Amino acid sequence: MHGRDLTPLLKKPEQAKKRSVLTVFTGRKYGSDTNAIPTDLKELRKVAQVPWCASPHDGRDKYIRTFEEDEIEKLYDLREDPAELTNLALLKKHGARLARCVPRQSPNCGAPSQGSSTICRPRELTSEPKGID
Repeated sequence: MHGRDLTPLLKKPEQAKKRSVLTVFTGRKYGSDTNAIPTDLKELRKVAQVPWCASPHDGRDKYIRTFEEDEIEKLYDLREDPAELTNLALLKKHGARLARCVPRQSPNCGAPSQGSSTICRPRELTSEPKGID
């Protein structure tokens, strides 16, 4: 079994250290089966129509990027918006915040069919949201 012993945290929760978390969803694929990102949307959305994605968060900001080409990225403030209703990535005033959350190297940069792994650039931001997603 892998992981960390949570006993010290359970005994003294006030001594908890702030840690970031990375959640990755790859349907029913694991290990080396995830080395290549599928380009077929049926494969990317095989489980409950949820696309493959990566989501780093630090307890406050949660960034979500799917592995589908041309899909918008998402950024939520979990303290102010725990239901994740307002996508801050759509708002120009949160551009610096978004840039801090975007992983320096993302497997979804460029077209998946090209196997690209270049550094991601956030898409053009607007001053107003285009709607709640």
